[in-house]
Amino acid sequence: MTGRLIIVTGPPGVGKSTVARKLAGAWPGDVALHVHSDDLWTYFVKGYIPPWKPESKDQNVVVTAAMVAQAVALSAGGYPVFFDGIVGPWFLDPFREGARAAGLRLDYLVLRPRRDEAIARGVAREGHPMRDSSVIGAMWDQFADMGELERHVLDTSGQAVELTVIAATEGLTEDQFRLG
Repeated sequence: MTGRLIIVTGPPGVGKSTVARKLAGAWPGDVALHVHSDDLWTYFVKGYIPPWKPESKDQNVVVTAAMVAQAVALSAGGYPVFFDGIVGPWFLDPFREGARAAGLRLDYLVLRPRRDEAIARGVAREGHPMRDSSVIGAMWDQFADMGELERHVLDTSGQAVELTVIAATEGLTEDQFRLG
């Protein structure tokens, strides 16, 4: 069993949770974990600020640190961990530092369908707290130009989940998404 941390990210509604869970299930070996970051936001009983709002910055830093600690601890225990959540380049450094300190391999997979498709998927999610098309579009825009991280993007436009999982598995196998 080898520890490895695989971040599956992208804007809201692109299938991060579904793809991460399926990747973990298809991963070779006897054990693989899926860390669903949305769960950590449910820990708030009072004082929660939706993380897409500007005034949530301090809260987001604290919650991200907790997410990193959890994902790194599980990976350092020897498990492959598929972490899904919105981890734009602005929150990548804590994951890099945690993985480096623990001697872990770190992969960064950005799911990015066309903007209109991401918005349509996000708005259609039943029971999810983030279904606002303007917020989803604004967050998609933040993933639109990944600069030096563009090679970590998987265009999932028009793809069924199964095809996305196949493409992601191939990319992970070929080190396409590995962060140095």
